[in-house]
Amino acid sequence: MTDDVYGNTDHDRLTVIDIPMARIPDGDSLDLLLTQLSPSEVPEGGNFIVANAKRRHADVATSRVFGTGGALIWSLPTRHDDIEPDSVNVRHDYLVLHGSAESASAWRGEEPTLPVAFSVDEANTQGVFLSAACYGAPRHGHTPEDSIALAFLANGSWAFVGCMAVTYAYTSASDPADLIRWTGGKFEYTYLHSLAAGQAPLEAFMSARQEMGDWSGGPRAHPWDIKTLHEMRYYGRS
Repeated sequence: MTDDVYGNTDHDRLTVIDIPMARIPDGDSLDLLLTQLSPSEVPEGGNFIVANAKRRHADVATSRVFGTGGALIWSLPTRHDDIEPDSVNVRHDYLVLHGSAESASAWRGEEPTLPVAFSVDEANTQGVFLSAACYGAPRHGHTPEDSIALAFLANGSWAFVGCMAVTYAYTSASDPADLIRWTGGKFEYTYLHSLAAGQAPLEAFMSARQEMGDWSGGPRAHPWDIKTLHEMRYYGRS
């Protein structure tokens, strides 16, 4: 479930990609394909962030990148019908929600009720999208009607970054900085930080992958770090 073997030219031990890899999914839709190959105007500013109430690394990452006055909202209490679709059409979208292999059309908030916090109906932005949902990346057999990821791309998102399988992140730490030092938190923070520093989306994706590769080869790495390194994919324009 990784393309990394195609982008790794030096055959290093961890198969860290050396050339950028981007996918243009068709989702059985010619309109989806043509939209991704057409010019798109990224909104000039704004951030839309929804996170599971227990995934505190989202707060640490976004406050360090966008400042403490950011627009992060938690689920619970937020549910998908609380979200105005127009509020999603901003420069940066970041969702840290529960996804599943069974459904690509809804991502959920935190226990005990696991409410639908975001659905395919709200997937409306021409900005750059980062998903931390398990199984959040597009998969075979889905269309823009039943996949949040494909719906974003069909509506003109410049890029979508998501995970092919299970995502991993620490939920507690004595030092909040530890929440973004490992696994998903590290990748997500590095990607957002690189975007905010002015890197193009695919360049920011490469920066995050290389950071994960350097960390995963070190003495404090966890197997989750290596899985995160290889599970993240980039879709859309470069």
